[in-house]
Amino acid sequence: MEDSILDLAPHFIREIDGVHVLWFKNSNRYLVLDNKTLNLLKAYYKSSNKREFISEVDNSFKYEVQHASQIFDDLSLFLTECNKGSIKPEVSPIKLNKEKKWLHTSYKLHDKLISVYYSGNRAKGYFHPNFSYSELHYPTKETYHTFYIDNISNEFQLYSNEEFIGSYKENNSHLLQGQFAMELLNVLYDKHEDDWLGTFHATSISNNKQAVMLIGESGKGKSTLGALLMSNGLNLVCDDFTPMLAENQHIYSYPSAVSIKEGAFKFIKNYFPDFENIETLDSQTSKGQIKYLAPLNNLHQPDVPCNKIVWVNYKKNKKTSLEKVPLQLILDTLISDSWLSPKPENAERFLNWLNKTTFYRLTYSNNNEVIDIFKNELLV
Repeated sequence: MEDSILDLAPHFIREIDGVHVLWFKNSNRYLVLDNKTLNLLKAYYKSSNKREFISEVDNSFKYEVQHASQIFDDLSLFLTECNKGSIKPEVSPIKLNKEKKWLHTSYKLHDKLISVYYSGNRAKGYFHPNFSYSELHYPTKETYHTFYIDNISNEFQLYSNEEFIGSYKENNSHLLQGQFAMELLNVLYDKHEDDWLGTFHATSISNNKQAVMLIGESGKGKSTLGALLMSNGLNLVCDDFTPMLAENQHIYSYPSAVSIKEGAFKFIKNYFPDFENIETLDSQTSKGQIKYLAPLNNLHQPDVPCNKIVWVNYKKNKKTSLEKVPLQLILDTLISDSWLSPKPENAERFLNWLNKTTFYRLTYSNNNEVIDIFKNELLV
């Protein structure tokens, strides 16, 4: 029993902001515990069986036997789940058919010419809107890197320089888009997946010296706020996909356009005169109608440190407020739909970065006030 209990122990336990953050290596999962729950967990690991745990809990917490027994069972089940790793099904490489009729589009991203060959408009629709602002409308042979995105039945295949990367079901198109983003990121910065600490589901703004990461629930205004701040002189580093390098914990620019939902069209057009001329597209998701707004400062953005995270909550007619909040209110939103490196050294770096980061909740409805907060409080 002792070995099996110890096998369920987290790889790291770190006290941050008054709570304890645990990281489980097998599942690459993070968990936040208060002091009482952590002490129960320590009693669990200290005990070699249920009887010892009940005795330890009785001495320390004065729990009745039946209650302590139930806690032991619950912890065993929960920790087993925390240690389950995801098993990726093996996919046999699918040979690229270069002879088929492809839709060829070239983009200039970070001064690099990127060619993407789409098997049809269906495949193109998942990617082209994000980069259409950088499309080259003249023929060129000076390609830096080439991607192929094929569509066979209800599956998509991704190739990087003709190397098979993976196959993805259409109902999991977000996995295809995420992997393409990672492959493109590596090409733009000459990196490998292991070099990155994570790619966060966040929008990031900078003043070329430091960055602030914007997180929040879908529809609460991350991208709209990013566009607003961009129109007022700050740099939009990335929208909804924020990459952080493991080595220095800096944020790096990702050159995707900003996706603006229909509900924000009337607001955004006041800041971007040509906004009404941008094509409106059906996202084929719950996001509904979308326009893709080109970044104003795509080229030559420096990588910058980021030690501030803002949970964004736009509320009509609400007074603008910026308040510090504990990590516990931030972490689930921060890592939801994000990718974090499974390497132990990078998990440790992530915990160290969290320990140096300040967390805020921003509620606002007044645009001038929120611009002032970013320029004079958060990015100074």
